[in-house]
Amino acid sequence: MKVLIVDDEKHVREAIKLLGEWERHGITDILEAADGKSATEMIEEHAPQIVMTDMRMPRMDGTQLMEWLSGSHSGIKTIIISGYDDFDLVRHAIRHGGMDYILKPVDPAALNEALAKAAAACREEELKRRQSSRQSIEMNRMRPHYADKLLSDLIGGHGRREEILQQLREEYGLPEQIDRCAAAVISTAQLDDELLEKFARMKQLLYFTLTNIGNELLSAKRKGFAFHHLANPEEIVLLLWG
Repeated sequence: MKVLIVDDEKHVREAIKLLGEWERHGITDILEAADGKSATEMIEEHAPQIVMTDMRMPRMDGTQLMEWLSGSHSGIKTIIISGYDDFDLVRHAIRHGGMDYILKPVDPAALNEALAKAAAACREEELKRRQSSRQSIEMNRMRPHYADKLLSDLIGGHGRREEILQQLREEYGLPEQIDRCAAAVISTAQLDDELLEKFARMKQLLYFTLTNIGNELLSAKRKGFAFHHLANPEEIVLLLWG
C-alpha cells in the first residue's frame, strides 16, 4: 500500500514520516509532494491508496486537491493534516471525502488512528473488488452454458416459453420480433475420424468450440444463435433468421 504526504513544509513531512507506524498499517511506500499540483502528478504516476494533505499550500492548496481527487480519484482515502481549526475547511474536507481532520502539531495517536482507519477501508474495498472480479469471471464462464440451457428448453418445449424468450432477449439480445426461423444441426458424430480422435477426451471443448464459431458468425450480424443441444449432446443447433 502507498501513501502520499502533501505539505509545503519539509519538516512537517519529515515529522509525519517519523510518527507514522507504517509497517503496522501495511504501508510499504511513502511518497512526498510540496503542493497540490505536484501531488496530482505523483498520484497519476504512482497511484497511492492514501493521501495525507495540508490545506494551505502554494500553487494548488488542499481544498483544490480534494476537489480534484473527489472528481477523478474518488477511491483514494484522504486524511487532512492542517494548522487551521477552521469550520469551513473541515466542512469542505467532509464534503469531498476526507476521512479525518488532524490538527498540527500532529498527535501520534491521532495520526495512527486515522491511518489505521484509512488502511482498513482500502483493504475492505480491495477485497470487494476481488470478490466482484471472481463473480464476473464465474458469470462469464457460466454464460454460454446458461444460453445452452435456455435454448435447449425452448426447442424442447420445456419451461415457460415467454419467460425463456424474455430471458434470451435481456441476456443475449434476441430480437423482439422474428417472423421466420430456420434450424440447422451439426452432428458431431458425423465429423471426420481425425477430428473426433483429437477431441476424444475433450468432448465439451469440441462442443464449446463449434458453438463459439457458430455464434461468432451469427451473433455478430444478429442473424441467429448457435448452441449445444443438451437433450442430444452430440448436436450443435443453429437457429437462423433474417
